[in-house]
Amino acid sequence: FVQEGGAAIVVSSELPELVAVADRILVMREGGVVAELRGRAHGTQAEKLALEEEVVAFATGARNGGGQHG
Repeated sequence: FVQEGGAAIVVSSELPELVAVADRILVMREGGVVAELRGRAHGTQAEKLALEEEVVAFATGARNGGGQHG
């Protein structure tokens, strides 16, 4: 599917679910995208937990957006 140019959009507030399947995560806050993060679906458990923390930081405003991260 992906090799043929396909894509899937997953909308979820369940961070472990997103991290498990995503190649790219767009974080939204107040109606706009504040960060684009590289997914870690094939990463270690520590990398996945770090990504979850990064998503929360952007979503809550604890970290400012402004482009690609991760």
